[in-house]
Amino acid sequence: MSTGEADHWWTVDLQNRGTCVFARPLPSYRSRKVRPIVSRIAVILVAGSIEQKEDVLKSLAQLAKTSALSFELALIETPNEGAEFVENTSSLKLEELGPVTLKCVKARSEHPSDLIEAANEALRCAAQAKLDALVIGARTRVHPDALLDVCTTEVDDPMVGFVEPSVMEEGDATSERCLGHSKLEKPRILQDMPRLIYVPIIKGPVALIKSRMLQEFDLLDCALSSLTAALNDFALRANRCGYRIVRANHARVMLRRRDEKDSVFAEQDAAILRARFPYLGEEITRYETGPEATALRLMQGLRPDAEGRLNVVFACNNLGNIHNGTSELASRIITEFSRNHSREYNIHILCSQTAFAFHRYGELDGVHWSDPTGEQKTFFASIRLVQPFGDEDIALLANQAPVTLVLMLDTIAVDCMQIDPRLSRVWERMVKSVSTIGFISDFSRAQFDRRFGREAQYSGFTALCSTDTKEYGAEANAGLRRDGGYILLVGNPYEHKFLSVSCDLLRREAPTTKLVVLGIKVPGDKNISSFASGQLNENAVTGLYARANLIFFPSHCEGFGLPIMHGLAHRKPVVARDLPVFREIRERVRGAVNLHLFETTEEMVRFAKTNPVWDESEVDTCRSIHSWADMAKAMRDALTEASSRLTYGGLRDRLLEAEACREIGRLKELSAKQAMQIAEMRHTWDPPVGGADLPGKAARFAAKRLEARIRMLLEWKWAYSLTRIGWGVVKRFRR
Repeated sequence: MSTGEADHWWTVDLQNRGTCVFARPLPSYRSRKVRPIVSRIAVILVAGSIEQKEDVLKSLAQLAKTSALSFELALIETPNEGAEFVENTSSLKLEELGPVTLKCVKARSEHPSDLIEAANEALRCAAQAKLDALVIGARTRVHPDALLDVCTTEVDDPMVGFVEPSVMEEGDATSERCLGHSKLEKPRILQDMPRLIYVPIIKGPVALIKSRMLQEFDLLDCALSSLTAALNDFALRANRCGYRIVRANHARVMLRRRDEKDSVFAEQDAAILRARFPYLGEEITRYETGPEATALRLMQGLRPDAEGRLNVVFACNNLGNIHNGTSELASRIITEFSRNHSREYNIHILCSQTAFAFHRYGELDGVHWSDPTGEQKTFFASIRLVQPFGDEDIALLANQAPVTLVLMLDTIAVDCMQIDPRLSRVWERMVKSVSTIGFISDFSRAQFDRRFGREAQYSGFTALCSTDTKEYGAEANAGLRRDGGYILLVGNPYEHKFLSVSCDLLRREAPTTKLVVLGIKVPGDKNISSFASGQLNENAVTGLYARANLIFFPSHCEGFGLPIMHGLAHRKPVVARDLPVFREIRERVRGAVNLHLFETTEEMVRFAKTNPVWDESEVDTCRSIHSWADMAKAMRDALTEASSRLTYGGLRDRLLEAEACREIGRLKELSAKQAMQIAEMRHTWDPPVGGADLPGKAARFAAKRLEARIRMLLEWKWAYSLTRIGWGVVKRFRR
């Protein structure tokens, strides 16, 4: 090196443990607009295996030849490692190393504090040379592309002091390889990930430290037992002055799993960091529950298991221990998924354990129970088989899987204002937070589009319920007409089912006809038997259909109409209202001539009085008959299509909407709780018990009660007159 060249270099003696030579510093942030053609980076490798050191050295050499970078590599060695590594690397030719200068820094021992102190000495060299320093821990495997991304990341924010790669443990499901893609093909979900995101902590023992941090703050703390904890302590101290950590998402580094000893050290270091930075735990929780971290966690659900199956969950937390139309639909769909798609999916049911046993899901192949109150798991897809009735339902769905599906039954809940007036806003938020929406009929989908009118903003599909009467389990002799038969009215307590009005009209028009009402309890009448919705089991309901002479279904609005299918399956004439969805069924069902549709309830009753019988004549269906397997396949295809267009940005946006839903749900719950407490206070004379200031609370409570009684007295209509009379008496006595 010439004398002129020597003026541009700094040589630092590390207490006779080795020599590290670092290059001229880069121009300052303000003075440079583009990265210089050649720049040198200090790379510090802390006590790794020989294989790791060779890999890092070769990666740096390869990177230096293919980029405008050159490196000063400082190896932190224990007393017994240096000679062995030099001996193993002696076969490397100098020209193979390229512009990589290799130096060793000896640590006093293998103790973590000595290794960190040796790393500090190398960092002091970098600080003196005003260089950025890339620190690499022992458990890290780096690829040249990851090194290039970290070292060449341009950060416009001058308050960024640390850059870390995206660290993944071995077998992490978010890596391209685990997602089933080659190195040349980047998964779609990873293509639109932002290059940098702000994070609260450094995840692994690898980070690029900006030169300003090395010059302004104390270096790594030797009291900590791991390099990761020491880097975090350094970064958190710098953060007190506003300097941040950013993660380079596209720089992916593999990390060997911790052994038991490392885990013990990690717990000790975590306790130290919590004591030094009390706010750290809350900040980490805020980040981990935020959309960025949640999106990365949910991406793990895209990885199949060892047998190539993906995990899907049916969010059936709305199911109870009753049989009704909603539970029947759920059972039919889950059964078909088990029969036809269990080789592709591991099927999980999120519901109470009693509901899981009540509906006998455990008897299905490949179906497992998932505890709603247990640890949150990650799935490939989360499916809700009924429309959401609260913001908490949307939040639950979005935080379970990257692919979400909601099956809409009908829109009656937003049409009948007395049912739940807030549902319109809930469903608007649902459209923004789910991957795809399914509908059980074309009519149901059309109704939804008319009300929300944003077809271009969501992916929707129709999965028609089965129109095959053979799939509804009727008995072989169900069609026989029985003496003493009855008219079976089917519905539930909601007013749009029109059960009560229809029952009264039938009693008036056909007083001698025996009626059986399934859905509501009707007051005493010897000609009427009635059962509340969900009161009977499946076999009892089947028996009611089998013994009936006619099925009467007076509902004003339906998403499909399972009672019609049960009636036709039992070969019973069905009388129903003339709705578009029922005409949709009639086009696809056998025995369609026995489905009698009328505009008004009076027309339905008049026809029912004629005692119609089953017509054996067959009419060709206009459209193909649909099965439960077809419905399950339509849902499966929708999941596949939704996963194919999944992007990180889209997933993050949906999670942001779901987070808003969760906050709205929490506020509503808090508001309802406070309203209940206020109502209880108004209707009780007992002061609230508990709290440190019980006398003060009691006094305030008594004052409010006294004020309320005085107000009531003054609002009494004779209060003014009595007050004037009393005041006049007082004046006379005073005279």
